[in-house]
Amino acid sequence: MAQYPTELDDNSGPDDLGWMAPGYLATPAEALERIRQICAMHEELFGALFALMATHGSLPREILAAAIKQFRPDAQALSNEDLVGLLTATVNGGRQGFDAVMRTRRSTPRKAGAVPWAGS
Repeated sequence: MAQYPTELDDNSGPDDLGWMAPGYLATPAEALERIRQICAMHEELFGALFALMATHGSLPREILAAAIKQFRPDAQALSNEDLVGLLTATVNGGRQGFDAVMRTRRSTPRKAGAVPWAGS
């Protein structure tokens, strides 16, 4: 049976996963760079959101949504509220939940008073 370390080592090489440990407090710059890289490596929005929730679940979803919009062109048309809903659906419902929220977001009219130049 495999033995897993009970403490993290201080190696900071490319394979260091200490940043994923419970209780690890990353600087905003560290987290933002990892979010950028994860967004870039996934073609589909669902894959990016799934990976981000798995690796950055301790971040408030509103903050994660704002960061995602910076790096995903396919998320820029969505509101932060829509992205928070997609993050929640990704965790709670997997692909089926994600697709269901996407369908409702595409078919629901936008609220009145939205800034016309911001897109829908």
